[in-house]
Amino acid sequence: MNKRVATLGAGFFSQFHRGSWQRLPDIDLVGVVDHDIARARDTGFPAYATLDDLLATETLDILDIDYPSGFGGRYQAHHLPKAVLHFA
Repeated sequence: MNKRVATLGAGFFSQFHRGSWQRLPDIDLVGVVDHDIARARDTGFPAYATLDDLLATETLDILDIDYPSGFGGRYQAHHLPKAVLHFA
């Protein structure tokens, strides 16, 4: 069974994370979250404006947090009961 992955952040460096996930076998990239929904849509993956929106529709195995230092810290583990965290 494939692992379900989403990325939090659609900025410049997140493109490298998404590309890496896409090259791995047994990985389904199921969504991208960014407060700038247009930027999330530009990735070509299902786009979400908030983490709550994503978690309301998707069950994750991995959440790749691609925000700069200081931004990602506002998402604490208790927000993500179904996801394994990967801090980049």
